[in-house]
Amino acid sequence: VDWAATARTESDAALAVLEGKAEAALGLRAMAEQLRLGFVPLVRERYDLLVDRAAWFDPPLQKLITFCRSAAFSAKAAEFAGYDVSGFGSVWFNGRL
Repeated sequence: VDWAATARTESDAALAVLEGKAEAALGLRAMAEQLRLGFVPLVRERYDLLVDRAAWFDPPLQKLITFCRSAAFSAKAAEFAGYDVSGFGSVWFNGRL
C-alpha cells in the first residue's frame, strides 16, 4: 500500500480506482455509480443544516427550505444514489445546549 498517494477530492479518488492507480478509496455511492465502480457501504450518515433559532423564520431561509422540500428538488436528489432528502426541513433539535 502506498500511503503517500492521496486524493484531494472524492472525484480524484474515484478516478484513481477507475484508472487502476488505486485498488479502493473512500467515497460516495453516487460517484461510484457514475463511474460504474463497485461500492461497499461502510456507514450511513445524516448531515444536518444548523440554523440559529432567530434566523429560522427569515424569508431567505424559508425560501431555501421550501425549495428543498419541493418535488423538483427530490427528483434531482433521486438521480444521485445514496441520498435521502425525505426529512429535509425537519427540526431535529429545538433547544439550548
